[in-house]
Amino acid sequence: MTNGADPTQCGVLELEYGGERSWMGNSHGSEFSGGIRLGITPYLDFHWTAGDFLQIVDVDGDHRGYGDNWLGFSSRYLTQTKNRPSLGLMYMGKLPTGDPDRGLGSGEVDHVLSFLVSKDVQRFHFDFNVSPQWTGVAHNSADRNVALSMAATVPLTKRFTFVLEPYGQTALNPATPAFGSLMTGGSFQVNPRFYLDGGFDTGLSAGASGSRLFFGFTVAVANVYSWVRPSEAVVAKRSFEQKHR
Repeated sequence: MTNGADPTQCGVLELEYGGERSWMGNSHGSEFSGGIRLGITPYLDFHWTAGDFLQIVDVDGDHRGYGDNWLGFSSRYLTQTKNRPSLGLMYMGKLPTGDPDRGLGSGEVDHVLSFLVSKDVQRFHFDFNVSPQWTGVAHNSADRNVALSMAATVPLTKRFTFVLEPYGQTALNPATPAFGSLMTGGSFQVNPRFYLDGGFDTGLSAGASGSRLFFGFTVAVANVYSWVRPSEAVVAKRSFEQKHR
């Protein structure tokens, strides 16, 4: 998923949850996961993502259980103008809570540092990420590669927005080659605080992991700073609506 350079509105707590079904050669899997985002300052927000429930069915059987957790922060250090994009940084670290013996995780700590670029061009919104990744750091010999992704969104109606997102990564090691994939989908505004999204993901190269069908929702739960500055509740609501257009 491509991340935008603009953080969550200061004080707003967002809940994101969803499920997916994936097909990878001779195996298939299901996942139900989610997390939270919290705007800490106008330029910094906190992210937590958990693989709450995973199921992988392959030639070795049916593997079910809890997946890995990811924790991190994103920060915008330059706001877009007419002639320049928004720029930001995001760091995410993986806590290896998934059981590697059942194929539900690697059992190792990973790190991802993303450079975020966002820009509005007339009715279109673009997000572009360049993300160096370090995997297997827990054993002092990390593999390294770079992930690239770009999302383009455009509103087709007052409530429905279309999303197109090509992405991929360079080779990580001999067992994990470079690949390219394409996601198409959309989001639907149920009300100003509640959005539904879904789509289909398919590999474009031999190294891609197969196909994936997914759905989810995002809801602005509360403005946790409103007890300090009640007027920010109104500002937070407007920012949430603008970010999901």
